[in-house]
Amino acid sequence: MDRIRVLFDQLDLQQATRINDYTAQVARARARADLWASVAAGCATLLLLAALLLLLREHLRRLRLAQALQEANTGLDREVAARTAELAQANARLARFALEENRAVEAERRRLAREVHDQIGQVFTAIQLICASLPASAFPQGQARGLERALELGIQSTRRITAELRPPLLDDLGLLAALQHLAQQMSAVSGLKAEVDLAQAQRLSAEQALALYRVTQEALTNVQRHAGAQQVRIRGEVVDEAYRYEIADDGVGPGIEPTRPGALGLTGMRERVALLGGRCSIEAGATGGTRVCIVLPLSATSDPDDDHAHPAS
Repeated sequence: MDRIRVLFDQLDLQQATRINDYTAQVARARARADLWASVAAGCATLLLLAALLLLLREHLRRLRLAQALQEANTGLDREVAARTAELAQANARLARFALEENRAVEAERRRLAREVHDQIGQVFTAIQLICASLPASAFPQGQARGLERALELGIQSTRRITAELRPPLLDDLGLLAALQHLAQQMSAVSGLKAEVDLAQAQRLSAEQALALYRVTQEALTNVQRHAGAQQVRIRGEVVDEAYRYEIADDGVGPGIEPTRPGALGLTGMRERVALLGGRCSIEAGATGGTRVCIVLPLSATSDPDDDHAHPAS
């Protein structure tokens, strides 16, 4: 019986030893697992920190790039604004220069017109009066009539040159009278019928009236030489505090640019109007022919040196 008890005690001891061994192995395994878990957690933390640092670095880099781009754009905007202002100032100076040149040209035209009228015209008139005071026998047969015709032709040429240099009707009676006289002259020469209908032309400044007259001169010359038209209508009226002016013919249509020396041309017509702050367009008419449409602001500054800025029209 004692022997059996000893055997059981030995078995219990062996079992306890095994259990202790298993417990120790489990503890060691758990310790290793905890160690690896800690290592893995540490590695994950380090990787996460590294990723965060990389993201932060990338974010800062993008912020710096965005700031640099914004500064570059701001600098570019300032440069563009400065260049635009310089260009606007240059264009304004060029426009003022062109306007002053145009005024100088018109002043010289006016001076030459006075010289031609006062000097050459008076010389022809004086010669005509002298010849008229002489008896018919003072000239050989037939020469008196020839001399009279030559003097009349000289006087007519003087008047024509004077009118082309500076139309006296424009200064004395206004734009409407000057255009009507221009239309009559053109009709007498070419047979082209012209109808002039202007409303409130007295609201135009002297420079605006002169610009419309010069543009009309060029347009009518172009119509007469190239359009093959039978009739021209010239109309003007006030629309929304601007003066709308139109020259319409029944010819072949737009697209022919005059090339005669000294001609304004289509570009010159636009530039002359643009100098006064207006717009000029050349287009085909609704039923054929060509339309020259001009819009001038009525707030444009008139010529302070012209006493005939607003004659009755």
